[in-house]
Amino acid sequence: MSRVRRQGSVLGVVLLGVVAGCSGEDLSKVNYERTTVGAEARADGGEVPSGPIDDPAVTQEALRAVDPCALLDGPAVAGLTAAEDAREVDWGVCRRPMLDAEGRQVSIWVDLGETNASPSDASGGVGGLPLVELSNDGTCYMTAVTETDQELGISVWADYDTDVGVACDTGTSVLRGVVEVLRTGPPRYRAPADSLVNVDPCTLVTAEMLGHAFDGEVILRRAGLHGCVFEQDRATLRLTMRVGYPVDPEEGTEVALTDRVTAVAEKGDGDMLECDLSWRHRKVAEYDTELVELSYYAHPDTPGNEAACERVAGVARGVAAAIPGA
Repeated sequence: MSRVRRQGSVLGVVLLGVVAGCSGEDLSKVNYERTTVGAEARADGGEVPSGPIDDPAVTQEALRAVDPCALLDGPAVAGLTAAEDAREVDWGVCRRPMLDAEGRQVSIWVDLGETNASPSDASGGVGGLPLVELSNDGTCYMTAVTETDQELGISVWADYDTDVGVACDTGTSVLRGVVEVLRTGPPRYRAPADSLVNVDPCTLVTAEMLGHAFDGEVILRRAGLHGCVFEQDRATLRLTMRVGYPVDPEEGTEVALTDRVTAVAEKGDGDMLECDLSWRHRKVAEYDTELVELSYYAHPDTPGNEAACERVAGVARGVAAAIPGA
């Protein structure tokens, strides 16, 4: 029987996953370094906020329901003018090109489930929350820590391709506005009752389910608001819920999970022991569906892991049965 132990989040998992799947800038190649450029002026006065964060407006449950693109079309971006329509990159993640008061173009990203949010890296505060600042060239990446134990936060990314101080000033201003809107009247997704957008994937997985893939203690890490990572030695299982293209049965092998749910399993062909398994939960638009994805990979000499797809399928059957309304 497996046991689950919680641990801090995987740093940058959501950010890297987002940029890897988007067209346009290859943001996954940006190398961020900590900076203190003007941090005292941008952050709230006083020391870094300490103690527990018990604000109901920034809990995982509350943030899953928030429409991030609507945040970039209201008081949170006061002083900026939209240059293009907002584009949702993923649940909780949105990007919008804008113009500042000087007419300079800036690309603004907001991520409500940032995993690169260690309170030990905070240089100040914003809206009463610890503020972590990372920057590189004309890009500034500001994160308000929302959960200290799991290192989750709300981030705003401002990209000017000019002076980093300007980017950090704009990024902090938008982040402060986002936190304020979340507390006073956050815009919410208009999702049907059976949508996965409000589901906490980590609560669906039990130790009994994990026993299909692991033997013994398993470490649980949060991967944003819609993902979980389970680790043991050199084996990893990741569960993600998102919107994407429908699963193509021809790309793998169909696997019956329940009477109503059939997944597609794709076994890796490299040296690692790999298997990706996914299925459609509900149709969203002509080409988009809500997807559930499980990915397993382990080192080739991991004992007892010859049948990677059988192991991940055992977990998937439990997850499919546990999803509300499935």
